[in-house]
Amino acid sequence: MQNLKLFPLLPFATALVAAASLLTATLQAAVIAYEGFDIPSGSLQGMKGSGTGTVAWQASTWNNTDNVWSADSTSTLSYGSLQTAMGMAFSSGAGNQQSFRSFGSQSATGTYWMAFSMNRTTGNTSSSMGISLFDGGSENTFVGQAGQTNYGFVANFGGNFQSTTPVVSGESAFLLARYVMDGNTGGQTSIAHYWVNPDISSQPSDASAANGTGGTNFRAFAFDSFRLGSFGSQGVIDELRLGTTFGDVAPIPEPASFVFAGVGLLALFAHRRIAAVARKHS
Repeated sequence: MQNLKLFPLLPFATALVAAASLLTATLQAAVIAYEGFDIPSGSLQGMKGSGTGTVAWQASTWNNTDNVWSADSTSTLSYGSLQTAMGMAFSSGAGNQQSFRSFGSQSATGTYWMAFSMNRTTGNTSSSMGISLFDGGSENTFVGQAGQTNYGFVANFGGNFQSTTPVVSGESAFLLARYVMDGNTGGQTSIAHYWVNPDISSQPSDASAANGTGGTNFRAFAFDSFRLGSFGSQGVIDELRLGTTFGDVAPIPEPASFVFAGVGLLALFAHRRIAAVARKHS
């Protein structure tokens, strides 16, 4: 009889376990690529981070430049409640530096989000530093300082935009981009939105984008790799993410903590109910 009395509570405990598993799967966003640069200090050449879709960083002679970025395992660029890993990439040599990392071919259709933090430590209004999306040997879009006073965003086949946020040496910025592509490579019918230092507690509105509600038109493009680039400048880049949703590129740890705390309390409540019933019928 004791087992029969306890039986109705078992599905409740089982449901808690299932709920915890489901929440775990939901809270672990499936990004296309993530690089937190949590790797040993030194040259990025041939180095792998521990992020999603990680393969080795490589040098390239694209644009007659083959000096690579380096890693610093002792520091990180933080931004609000953004989930970060210890480590960052930096360029410190004179002249031009760039490093490439492939993550597999992505089609010129659908929606893509990209985000990263950067801090240009030296340079001027004619220098450039930031992240590009490449397709093979072709650069398709650039986000960062694009040889301008302010943070800028450039998409191949149209879409050159300069924000109103100035690049200040020694000050960090969090840059966010969304590309909504329709696969039309013959016309500028795709739309890009860009944000500089947005509130990431929830997905920012198009109205709050640096280039406004309507965004910027560009021609859709396929891509398969990142490039870290610094040309006439020096600085650091960190927490580089690429995904198909906002949550993929701007994860924050607090919601997970609250949810699992709630699940833990429910599990404790279930345990106490089972124990109480067992004592009553023993």
